Amino acid sequence: MGVQRCCAKSLELLRHKEDIFNDLAGFAVIWPYYSYVLNYSERRLLLHNRFIAGSVFLSVVYANMLA
Repeated sequence: MGVQRCCAKSLELLRHKEDIFNDLAGFAVIWPYYSYVLNYSERRLLLHNRFIAGSVFLSVVYANMLA
């Protein structure tokens, strides 16, 4: 869901328009992402989740270090 929204909002910023085509482009982007990463194997899914968790952890640490 986050990948789709990020893609749709980025396209909205580039086009300076808010319409259904941005959402459709977002769904077109997540289909290969879903097929390749999330629906391929349990090992890839675990690596994906570790990467996301690590990214969130590092962003929280970085935000706390700035304060």
